[in-house]
Amino acid sequence: MMALFFLLMAHTGPAPGMAALIRQNGAEELRVSGRSVLPEGPQVSEQTCFRMASVSKQFTAACIILLKNEGKLSYEDPLDKFFPGFDPAVRLKHLLTHTSGLYDYEGLIPAGRTEQVSDADVLKWVSGIGATYFVPGSRYRYSNSGFCILSQVVEKVSGQPYAEFLKERILGPLGMDHSFIYRAGEPMPARALGYALQNDKVTESDQSVTSATKGDGCLYTSLADYRKWMDAIVENRLFNLEQELKQVNYRIKEDLFYGLGWFNIGGNELFHTGSTCGFSNVVWLTLDGRNALVYFSNLADYHAPAFVLENGLKFRKPAFALEKVLTLTD
Repeated sequence: MMALFFLLMAHTGPAPGMAALIRQNGAEELRVSGRSVLPEGPQVSEQTCFRMASVSKQFTAACIILLKNEGKLSYEDPLDKFFPGFDPAVRLKHLLTHTSGLYDYEGLIPAGRTEQVSDADVLKWVSGIGATYFVPGSRYRYSNSGFCILSQVVEKVSGQPYAEFLKERILGPLGMDHSFIYRAGEPMPARALGYALQNDKVTESDQSVTSATKGDGCLYTSLADYRKWMDAIVENRLFNLEQELKQVNYRIKEDLFYGLGWFNIGGNELFHTGSTCGFSNVVWLTLDGRNALVYFSNLADYHAPAFVLENGLKFRKPAFALEKVLTLTD
């Protein structure tokens, strides 16, 4: 790929990996390099599974869309319809646009906790606050809490565990056979381990206390599978995302919006980043299916190569610089 050039400026040992798909005016190029497991693990390929971090949110939103289109819920439903105790002003559409004002669960984790947080934990802690940062729907504030609670809505309405619903209704039908929700201790074929660069040394950084919540960030997928997901979106095979965004979208600034797990411009250019303790991801696509940039890495805080690839795009570039999206997430 780019020989992991940023990393190798400071580190000369075995390097974590990157996988990228560049699509310009319908022509596609794949670039892969590095290893999925250090020091002598498999070379990264388009089948290597990376943790998506916040790129997972679009899949959680997709589950909600499917249930809405079956008449089992509405974007306008108040959250207390599913979980009594929440402010009735908080509606599902607010969770889907980061405008709920729900408290950040990361600040509610008990001191000294070492067990990984679950989505059910998030629901319990946030519902117990009994307040929001601001009037729901009045402003944008990125919220991992909201998407963890959305996964619990999926479970409540469908009667299935979130991971089971996701596999049965999305991953399976799309043939995404190298995609799964993380479960500690279970086999995960072709899984990349996460790493971080500290003091010019690459160290394992695969899990943290917050890295197992499902709705906001622990889907694993491969470049090959993500291509299937993108193609399903542009071909409206699960739902018409462009039409759904007309119902659920919040203007952040100028022409930049957020809705249904995506930053978007005009509903026809979609993008998101993902950051976690051992992974960095960037995705961008146009809804005509002819342009895309997908970048996965199993190295934390390592989005820079994606931005270099973005600058190298010749036919069409994102209308909103992808590097700026990092300032809008957490």
